[in-house]
Parts: sequence; structure tokens; C-alpha cells
Amino acid sequence: MHLGGGGYRRDHLRLLAQRGEVQDKEVRLMGAKSNLLRTLVAISALA
Repeated sequence: MHLGGGGYRRDHLRLLAQRGEVQDKEVRLMGAKSNLLRTLVAISALA
């Protein structure tokens, strides 16, 4: 998800998170656990 220039792929983050909160020293991404599990399974199938 991390780009060489230091950013993140917005589309990839949207697959995992439905909401994001940014504070001084913390970033929280919130979303459904089923989306995260589905993504992890898909990534492990590629490896």
C-alpha cells in the first residue's frame, strides 16, 4: 500500500477502512473486520 514517494494508495485504504481519525501522534482506521479478513486472505493467496 505504501508508494515509493512516501504516500499510500487511497483506493487500497478505502477497501479496508470506512472511517479515519487523525490526531497529533495517532491515526486510526476503522471499518468492518470482514473487509480486513477478506483482504488478508486475498493477499496470502498471492504469496
